[in-house]
Formats: sequence, C-alpha cells, structure tokens
Amino acid sequence: MAEDKTAEFLALAKSLPAVGSSSQATQPGSVRPMNGINNTSSSDGNFTGRYGKTPLHPAYDELRNFHQTASGISKDIAATSHMLQQLALIVKSNSLFHDDSSQVNQLVTHIKKNIESLNGRLDEANATIQYQK
Repeated sequence: MAEDKTAEFLALAKSLPAVGSSSQATQPGSVRPMNGINNTSSSDGNFTGRYGKTPLHPAYDELRNFHQTASGISKDIAATSHMLQQLALIVKSNSLFHDDSSQVNQLVTHIKKNIESLNGRLDEANATIQYQK
C-alpha cells in the first residue's frame, strides 16, 4: 500500500526557492498558476490570476510576443489562401463572353503583395528565433 507523502511534499515545496527569484523561499499566497486558464497579463508586466498580481518572467513576454506574431502570420496566410481560391474560381469560370481580367489582375497584385509581406514577417520571426538561441 502507498504511503501518504503529502505533508513531506509540501514541506519540500516550501523550502525551495520561488520560480523567477534567486533565493527567496516560496511564501504562502505567492504561488503562480502554471496554466493560463482565467488568467490575464496587464501592460504593466504583471500577471493577474487566481493568486493575485505577480510579476511575469521575461520568458513569458517573449513567448506571448511569439504567439501573437505567429497568430498574425497565420491569419494573413489564411486570407491569402482565400484570395487564391477566389482567383482559381474566376479562372475556371472564365468564358468568351465574361471578361474578368481586371478582377484577376487585382487579385494577383494583392496576392503578390501579401506574399511579399508574409516573407518579410517570416524572415523577421526567423531572425528573432536565431537571436534567442
């Protein structure tokens, strides 16, 4: 049968230094939640969650910025993909009596600009990742 080692674990956890600090012991009420459920971060660099405001580790800011950048890139890729689908439909439905060359040219120009912008943003993201390594 397994022994209950909860008290031993809690004593050990209290004796360890807090995450993000050099030598401070974990104080009751200073525990930071590990998941992001129902937690928000404010612009002042603090984390507001179940246990109140605690300062964010710089890695959280970097990770949040990376996720925001990746999300923006993903949305732009989806929009460009949608324009490519529209272009494919227009080209497939092209007939002798229906000339959509101006619409095709506009879509091609817009798609080209989006792809160039995405390439630039991906290069910047790659440079940031290489810098952080």
